Amino acid sequence: MEKDTFAKHLTDRHGFKHVELIGMGGMGVVFRAWDEKLDRLVAVKLLSAELSRNDLSRERFHTEMKTLAKVNHSAVVRIHFGDIAEDGSAYFFMDYVDGEDLGMKIRQRLEWGQRFSVAETVELLRPIAAALDYLHVKLSPPIIHRDVKAENILVPRDHHRYGTRSLLTDFGISFTDKDQRLTSLSTIMGTQKYLAPEILPGGVSGAGDSQHNQPGAATDNYALALVAFEMLTLQSYRNTMSEAQWMQPNRPAPNLSALGLNQLDYGDVQNIQMVFHRALHPAPENRPPSAVAFIQELSRTGSQISPLVPAVQMHGEAEQATTIAPIESQTKRKGLVPVLIVAVVSLVALLIVLVWYALRHPAWSGAETQMAQDFSAVISPRENGTGQSGLVCASQPLETGEHARIECADDFSALSFIDFESSEARKSTISVPNLVTSLATPSCSMFTGLLDNQEIFLPSGHLDRYALIVKSPSNMDVHLRLFNC
Repeated sequence: MEKDTFAKHLTDRHGFKHVELIGMGGMGVVFRAWDEKLDRLVAVKLLSAELSRNDLSRERFHTEMKTLAKVNHSAVVRIHFGDIAEDGSAYFFMDYVDGEDLGMKIRQRLEWGQRFSVAETVELLRPIAAALDYLHVKLSPPIIHRDVKAENILVPRDHHRYGTRSLLTDFGISFTDKDQRLTSLSTIMGTQKYLAPEILPGGVSGAGDSQHNQPGAATDNYALALVAFEMLTLQSYRNTMSEAQWMQPNRPAPNLSALGLNQLDYGDVQNIQMVFHRALHPAPENRPPSAVAFIQELSRTGSQISPLVPAVQMHGEAEQATTIAPIESQTKRKGLVPVLIVAVVSLVALLIVLVWYALRHPAWSGAETQMAQDFSAVISPRENGTGQSGLVCASQPLETGEHARIECADDFSALSFIDFESSEARKSTISVPNLVTSLATPSCSMFTGLLDNQEIFLPSGHLDRYALIVKSPSNMDVHLRLFNC
């Protein structure tokens, strides 16, 4: 439907006035209009007529609008209802948000050469993560957005008015004959540079390298991590590799040290790198268990200033080689002195940062080293570091009969790993009645029971020297699935 025709349709059918085109996207166009009945501005998304050309598609559209109209979250742009015009064009009404989309803000930062800090990124994306978890977990049936990207995240000019720093909008809507719901899992769609590898042909998903192309919660969460990556580096993860590499399940790991970060965070680049290595893992089961879990992991990094921030390519410019002209005079030699002084000072500062990091995150010692290797999916590579599960791990005082003890925890979960040195020593030290099997794999089993009112897990097989005590159950079932049992 033409712009002027649709504007007249909105006026005649709904009494809207001052209809104005404000945006265009791959699935349609967005208008702003004044609703005289409710005395407010609304946004209207007009979809292609091809999406609603048969009775089945129209029925699905109305069903989906009813589902989306029930979504009630402070960080989700509210959809009110949908309708279909005489020519078959589908459209729906949403809240109008006065502000800019995050994609525009990223482009502005790129022009200024000013990367978002970790703190800024977490602040803007935390509401979006909460909204995604709400859609994925709280709703039944769950809603998969399928097109999470910077352009679909709105940043209000006055966040106090809206009660949130950001809002999620523009749900992926499809009308193919294969769909059972418009947000069903049967159709690959979304913006190419935000697609997770598992929904591409040959993508890996979960144990056994099973293959499918059905988007789910993990693909939405993967896209959120890509948005965060773009904010921190001002570069798209897709643009760091070739087309062939992007289409492969095992995409190259991002090198944040080379891409650069905000100077406020560059001193913690290794921990930030670990967060994205996990969030962008090709297998969904190895990523953080939820969108909020990813934001929590990211929030525990950054805020460590480094005097050395690498110069990186910006705006697609070719990297320039640095050359030193031959020294032909005493004056030029003298000019090198300040440069050498700055270089020496920078090197000393870097050494100080490295020493400080090593002191804060010492390597595991003794029996803790083996335990960290055996439970590498949860325990961090170094003490006081964050593991793949997002828990911060540190050694703990030993109790009677124990050979080593490491506790991993965050604000919601706490888990103690105990090494008794042998299976016999474990049996002689602890006795747990009424054990039941909670996990079984070809290599070992995990038994669970209660000990002093705390849940305890006893692995068998090559891990039968260990015991795991859950001190706080929140999200613990997710952490347990990460064990290399």
